[in-house]
Amino acid sequence: MQNPISITLPSIHHWVEITAKENPSLPAIWFQNQLITYQTLNEKANQLAAFLSQDSSIKGSQVGICLDRSPELMIAILAVLKAGAAYVPFDAEYPAERIQYMTEVSSIGAMITTNSLANILPSGNYKKINLDNWNDLAAMSKTNLNIDIPLTQPAYVL
Repeated sequence: MQNPISITLPSIHHWVEITAKENPSLPAIWFQNQLITYQTLNEKANQLAAFLSQDSSIKGSQVGICLDRSPELMIAILAVLKAGAAYVPFDAEYPAERIQYMTEVSSIGAMITTNSLANILPSGNYKKINLDNWNDLAAMSKTNLNIDIPLTQPAYVL
């Protein structure tokens, strides 16, 4: 009996990277008359992922995301995956007690948010990353990180 062939399929973020390389101007996101190409999506996600990766404890951990539905939400999800972490979605519509509980039990090391949503987040042992301060990220590399991420790494945690 022959051994079965093992095929490793690219992860979600690798599919975006491949599409951005092969078809950079292809639309990735349409949102309220705003077009984001695969190249722009990939580059912005790379910048945020590079920023996240500066903290060595991020890889293999969980990162909270509290954002409104927007292109920035998709960029943040992709960036967390590129940094080798799992994302924990926080809905701003949740009651304050639920958000507090989620921050306590999820053991997030960072929370990606905006000025308008930061005030609903409880204090905790995590770093707040405010996307309204994108200038902080603008200096980060736009190239793919190529971090070795094990296949057992979860993508998200509920």
